[in-house]
Amino acid sequence: MSKALAPTIPDLITEGSAIRDRMEADKKRLAEINALLIKAGGTHEHEGHKALVITPAASISWPKEKEDQDKVRDLCGDAFPKLFERETVYSPVKAIKEVAAALLPKGAFNKLLALCSVEKTPYVKWS
Repeated sequence: MSKALAPTIPDLITEGSAIRDRMEADKKRLAEINALLIKAGGTHEHEGHKALVITPAASISWPKEKEDQDKVRDLCGDAFPKLFERETVYSPVKAIKEVAAALLPKGAFNKLLALCSVEKTPYVKWS
């Protein structure tokens, strides 16, 4: 009785590429199907499968354009502060690692990175 050999890197690439290609085709077809179901609206069932068209309510957010922001303030008048809250958001500068390394002691720099870093999951990019 022999053990099956583990797939080689070329085997994995070949199989992964084929799966990716099928997924892309399926994704396109699913988008077409979704568009048709959305056009039909409602809930549809067939052979135990269910497709429910959900139309979420529009969300309310602060306009990005200055002109629109001014219009909102004018429309709200004195009620503006009761309808909108001011928020301050801090975002790191583009080269924060380099700038922080130059400005902070090494210990503070390392603690800053530990506090502000968000781990990312490795992934494979197919081409």
